[in-house]
Amino acid sequence: MLSKIIEKLRQGANKSGKAYLVKDLVADRKILLILESPHKDEIEHEAPLAGRSGKSVTKVLKDVLSIDEADKDMAFGRLVKAGKVKKIGLMNISNLPLQMTAYDYEAFCPELRKVLGIFETIRSNPKKRAEKPANDDINKIIDILSDDFNRRIACLDDNVIIILCGNFVQTFWKHYVKNHFPAIIEVPHPSYGNWEKSRYSRQIKNIIEIIK
Repeated sequence: MLSKIIEKLRQGANKSGKAYLVKDLVADRKILLILESPHKDEIEHEAPLAGRSGKSVTKVLKDVLSIDEADKDMAFGRLVKAGKVKKIGLMNISNLPLQMTAYDYEAFCPELRKVLGIFETIRSNPKKRAEKPANDDINKIIDILSDDFNRRIACLDDNVIIILCGNFVQTFWKHYVKNHFPAIIEVPHPSYGNWEKSRYSRQIKNIIEIIK
């Protein structure tokens, strides 16, 4: 039942008819940034990392990727989708938003609203992410999300360099992902300008060296 409800979210089965699925951008990429989930900007532009965090990534990587001056203020996900960045791909753990505020909540029936609440619980509570809780519906949705993500990464080349962005992704990967990749790098999520902060400079310089 829960899997069918989640499929409704992917297909836009609500009063507005809006679909919330944001597809991965991973074809023929040597490096893959993995993030948590899409939000409003990602839904609008149909690409991961298409909002403020994406603009911060563009700012940090524009020189090493030789991004055109005309594109330097564009969110990174939009550049990847437009084919202006070839080497780096983007993927979310969940290709549906986990934040309730990304949805038109009033357009949803009660069963869909319940799922949105569970998404928010999984996203915001590290303990529930790290150890499956007693709540069976939460267990089931964690299983649905992890099965879907494992299916998607199984299609990737084993030699792709995986960059896990943020605590949520790193925790989810540790507990739920069938890892077969030799190169895994952990960095902070690029939100709040984290990639531009001096305390994370060593980790970000590592990414830049890999891209070169």
